[in-house]
Amino acid sequence: MPCTDTTMTTIYVTISGIVVPCDVTKTTSCHDVIHMLTSNSSKRDYAMFESTSEKETLLPMRASVLKVITL
Repeated sequence: MPCTDTTMTTIYVTISGIVVPCDVTKTTSCHDVIHMLTSNSSKRDYAMFESTSEKETLLPMRASVLKVITL
């Protein structure tokens, strides 16, 4: 059964030094966020990292953004 929860949460993503608000749902993946932010740019390789004051961790492309935030 497909997920019908469309509750939006705003996260803030830094890309090229600019902080951009991005609305996500519980089914939004890291790949989805990267695609939303880079769909009009030239072909480049991008990755998404979870950043804390201690470290940065590379996130899997299929990981749910909200699941990573709430862990």
